[in-house]
Amino acid sequence: LKLFGPVAGPRPEGAIPVRMLTNIGLCCTSGDGGSLVENVEGWSSKVPLSVASDSSAENVTYVSDVEGQWDYFCNFVSHSKGLSFVVDTEPEERRTAKELELRLDDGWHFVHGGDACDKGPGSLRFLESMVLVKKKYPKHVHLLLGNADVCKLGWIDELQGDKVGHPTNSAVSFWDSRAEHEDSPDEFERRRAELAHLKGVSLDSITNQQVVTNFEDSARPRGRLRDYLDRAQLGVLLGDALFVDGQVNNDAHKTVLPGVADAEASKQELEQWLKKLNNWCYDKVQELDGKPGWDPVPNPGGA
Repeated sequence: LKLFGPVAGPRPEGAIPVRMLTNIGLCCTSGDGGSLVENVEGWSSKVPLSVASDSSAENVTYVSDVEGQWDYFCNFVSHSKGLSFVVDTEPEERRTAKELELRLDDGWHFVHGGDACDKGPGSLRFLESMVLVKKKYPKHVHLLLGNADVCKLGWIDELQGDKVGHPTNSAVSFWDSRAEHEDSPDEFERRRAELAHLKGVSLDSITNQQVVTNFEDSARPRGRLRDYLDRAQLGVLLGDALFVDGQVNNDAHKTVLPGVADAEASKQELEQWLKKLNNWCYDKVQELDGKPGWDPVPNPGGA
């Protein structure tokens, strides 16, 4: 069992952990040994058009922790073997849905490993691009929630222990326990800058109220953030690679779910756990309808 998530531990200022994986099939078990999950359709019963597992997956392009860094994501796409933009133009010129549309090559999967927005000036563009590509390739695009997303949603306590079927014999907890959410001090002004860029106007033309309204609308049903959350999940198994955000340490695959490669029952348990986990995630997102203030608007200027 291979586990893929962001690199654990501190990172240099401004650096974003990223791992682009290609030809995942090269690290999978051979045809003689069989894949980790055999003869399983892999459809989650609740998450719209999402898969919990795909034993046939071989080619995966993967990026994590974009956090609204639009130029960083565009640079990733330019180096990806399976993912590309439909329209060829510079990152700063990508404003409309047509310019944000992505193309996924046949036979490829794309995984965003979590933490989509809030720390860069391109959160709105990245969220829209992810939702568009998920709608276009629902069975081959997998949008995961990361630690920052889970903390922002206030789910950390519920994800500890075995409340959602967390493996009791895991060496580590998949989701890091920390303060639920802290606003980035510049989050409000970054959103103002992105709105000005998208509208082609000066920063002074975007009022505080326009920024507040944009944050509020984004979190409501059919808003950009909510559209992303409605299509997100907590884990996906592609071939024998388990993708999950949560600071999984480098040796976790040696002790998490021991014997999973040998026992058919363990294979089915892992696949069922992922379905349960992703269904729980979908239900929790739907509960946001009754919590209109779940995503507080950051203070202007980080005050």
